[in-house]
Amino acid sequence: MRVRWTDEANVLANARVIVLPGTKNTIADLRWLRARGLDRAIEAAVKRGALVIGVCGGFQMLGERLSDSKGVAGEAGDEPGLGLLPIETEFLAEKIVRQVTVEWEGERWNAYEIHMGRSRMTARAEALQTVWDEGEARAEGVKAGSVWGTYLHGWFESPRLRARVATAAGIAGHRAHRVPWAEKRHAVYAAMADHLVAHVNLEPVRRYLGL
Repeated sequence: MRVRWTDEANVLANARVIVLPGTKNTIADLRWLRARGLDRAIEAAVKRGALVIGVCGGFQMLGERLSDSKGVAGEAGDEPGLGLLPIETEFLAEKIVRQVTVEWEGERWNAYEIHMGRSRMTARAEALQTVWDEGEARAEGVKAGSVWGTYLHGWFESPRLRARVATAAGIAGHRAHRVPWAEKRHAVYAAMADHLVAHVNLEPVRRYLGL
């Protein structure tokens, strides 16, 4: 399985999974996406059964409408979304910043939200997953066929979830690494710290910092 960043619509013609990432200015970037013809390429991908996943701003783009009357998140105005998920998003001045625990098919891991938009359902749809926030469980994200959306950063941390994504996209033979990325990253940082302690004289640094 090969992962590739692209801004070319023709590259999506054979994609099995398309991920729309987060953004600092959702409406402006959605307009850019349309100017590049990526909207039509994404719609064609959904029709042929490709898996499309929107994360945060990408999730908002997959909905029916985005509204930012005061320009709190960038350019002011309303913009129709891609119409692939039954949600509408309104941008408000107060930013949501919170850490949550994701639960997916019996596995749990930490993720976080950081966004100004508030999305509401316009029709009944399946939640993508359950999250735990301040001790309370709630449904999070939306799943409509092969189109999935979530507000969660760190969503791909789970090996089990990555394996499920590959299966849903019809990618045979993919084996997700069994060690979660956060755990692997921690091990790398710990090894770096051990290397510094073993090979660098840290006493001058401690004196400089007054430790």
